[in-house]
Amino acid sequence: MVLPERRRKRSSFAGLALHYLFSAIARRQGLKGIVLADTAGLVVATNLKESDAEEVAAMAPLMARSAGLEYDWYWGSPLVIQNVEVDGYPFYLCALGANQPAVQGAHEAAGAVDRILAA
Repeated sequence: MVLPERRRKRSSFAGLALHYLFSAIARRQGLKGIVLADTAGLVVATNLKESDAEEVAAMAPLMARSAGLEYDWYWGSPLVIQNVEVDGYPFYLCALGANQPAVQGAHEAAGAVDRILAA
């Protein structure tokens, strides 16, 4: 059985593919955006404006070290941070939006991040 293609936008470039993925998840979950950050606090991929993404990415390593991974962000939206590992390298997946949708969005994105970056 052949399943219909769900994606409307595709890219063989990992950063652009992640941007499309994050945009689709944010739209479905009603999130402001998603940021994939490295352990140095740098943006790897995002669907947010560059300045906003850089701010979230810079805080991710510091915030992920504390006890919880859900935060009230000063933009008025919760920030959910999920640890993601790709080929043994740690990253932080940050979803900005309402608590439960942000958690669901982070989980949904986590599996695809590994698949896209490992390709």
